[in-house]
Amino acid sequence: YHQTDLNESIDNALMLIEPELRGRVTVARDYGELPRIYSYAAELNQVFLHLLRNAAQAIDGNGSITVTTRADAATLSGQPVQLQVLAV
Repeated sequence: YHQTDLNESIDNALMLIEPELRGRVTVARDYGELPRIYSYAAELNQVFLHLLRNAAQAIDGNGSITVTTRADAATLSGQPVQLQVLAV
């Protein structure tokens, strides 16, 4: 349990599934500046890995995945961070 950079965790998950995406699915990253959060990084990476793999599997043929992260003033006061994955 330690501080985690969510954008880095998403990048780690994308690196792991990159061979599955190569030549078929492009990935666009639209990362915002996020506060570091306390988490179990390995478990969080598994969540991102499954989410991204499911998005890739939902694409019939060639397509793209856009990953967007955002934080606002509410986030800094304890509200959730926004993560959006769009598969097209």
